[in-house]
Amino acid sequence: MKHILVVDDDPVFASLIAKQADRFIDVSAVESFEEFKKEPLSLYDGFIIDYDLQESTGLELIEYLEQNHIHRPVFVVSASSAPGQDPIHPVAGRNFQFLTKWQQPARLLQVVAASI
Repeated sequence: MKHILVVDDDPVFASLIAKQADRFIDVSAVESFEEFKKEPLSLYDGFIIDYDLQESTGLELIEYLEQNHIHRPVFVVSASSAPGQDPIHPVAGRNFQFLTKWQQPARLLQVVAASI
């Protein structure tokens, strides 16, 4: 079974993802960049990271992964998509996709599952 880490300061979102993924992806969750750095990151198959964390952004976490040579699929989620953007749409960046957070969590997990 694949294992992903959800980084989001909203425990409701992490819980929803865990329930949706129940039988096909193992989900762990942390709420901050500090907790994220304490995780054994190389053991995860992918990451779902909230763009707007309380003390940092998802891009800072991606930089941390790059600096530590953790090359796994990363999905940055936000409560809304950029104007004119499809909710599931790759953006500039080497190894991450931007996904709309609350629209179709099951679809979000399908995209994640197909990439890990």
